[in-house]
Amino acid sequence: MSSTTQTQIPGQTRKGPGSDTPRARHGGARDTISFNLRRLEPWIAGSIALYTAWIAAAVLSQTVAAWLFVAYAALIARWCQARPAHHQGEVFLRGMALVAGAYGLQTYVQGGAEGPGGLFFFWMSITVLYYAFMLKPGWAMGLVAASVLACLASAWQTGRASWDELAAPLGFLAIFPGVVAMRFGVAMRRPDEVIEQSLLDASTDLYNERGFLAHGGELLAECAGERQPASLVMFDCADLHEVRAIYGSATSRKVLARLIGKLHAIAGERGLVARTAPTEFTLLLPAMNCQKATQAIGRVLGRSGCLEYDVGDSEIVVVPDFIVDAVSLDDGSLGESLAAIRRDLQKRRSLEASRQQYLTRERERHSRPAPLASAAAVARAAPAPLPARRSHGMLATPATMPVPLVYTR
Repeated sequence: MSSTTQTQIPGQTRKGPGSDTPRARHGGARDTISFNLRRLEPWIAGSIALYTAWIAAAVLSQTVAAWLFVAYAALIARWCQARPAHHQGEVFLRGMALVAGAYGLQTYVQGGAEGPGGLFFFWMSITVLYYAFMLKPGWAMGLVAASVLACLASAWQTGRASWDELAAPLGFLAIFPGVVAMRFGVAMRRPDEVIEQSLLDASTDLYNERGFLAHGGELLAECAGERQPASLVMFDCADLHEVRAIYGSATSRKVLARLIGKLHAIAGERGLVARTAPTEFTLLLPAMNCQKATQAIGRVLGRSGCLEYDVGDSEIVVVPDFIVDAVSLDDGSLGESLAAIRRDLQKRRSLEASRQQYLTRERERHSRPAPLASAAAVARAAPAPLPARRSHGMLATPATMPVPLVYTR
């Protein structure tokens, strides 16, 4: 593997910074967004920004305010890309931001000429349709209600509140999202959710190894398109076995939840976190080289590189080993990188176990020396004197031979 940086955290006990509250990022909860849908969300605001730019250039070339809304939609698209949504509430907020932009356009840019059903009605209609497809019915109905209220408020403020002018836009906003978008969204999300559940670890809601390879490959493709590096980090948290054996399953789950929160803090919004073995956690960090990845780990876990958890009067300290490696952006390279970094970690684990065993046996071998025998006792136990003989220029006699030390266990 190229550009490999390997780091083993020392066994210190200083608490490092970082969030201790885990965020359930994947699967499990009812209000989560699948990986595929969260990657499609930036295209909604992006397409609205592109079409608004076309209208501003072709129809409203003298209206500077229209370009401000182009920038507004582009910023929302960038927000969706930089901080992918993991919950329905996050997607709902972005839909509300676009509804607010539609209200501003209809009221203050084209309000006097066309009103809420005019040139920029596509802001409201596209937002409601696509977000009703992505959101579950409860959230989608809230967005539809907000868009209807925004349309009525715009009509009232601009003085164009006649029923003839409001019938078409209100009917569109009330009927098409519920009859078409929501139903299609439910039907299309169901197989996606089934596939997503098969890629999750049931106990932590993190991706398993299959999910990590499937979605990690897509992240690497994005990094390749943006010409950005990517790093792979593998943590070995063997201490979790001891925590469970000593403190029980309830405390073990709490320690695991805190550890997952730390891993999410390291991964950031775009990173991917997976549980690839019972005590093995793997992170894919896009747009980070090995140095930045190591710095991110240091910011979250601190210089001591350990996780501390207080249980009554005692303190649990989990000291994971980890390896940071630069991953190739070629297609299909993630599986090879994952296998290689796992072999390196297992080799290190084996070497460390051998070293610990050697040190333990050395301590046991020299742990309790017996008292030295007196000179008189040695003389009584000594065999009959042998004739003196010269060996290599040294005279060796029984009186000058060393007395062995006897150690007992």
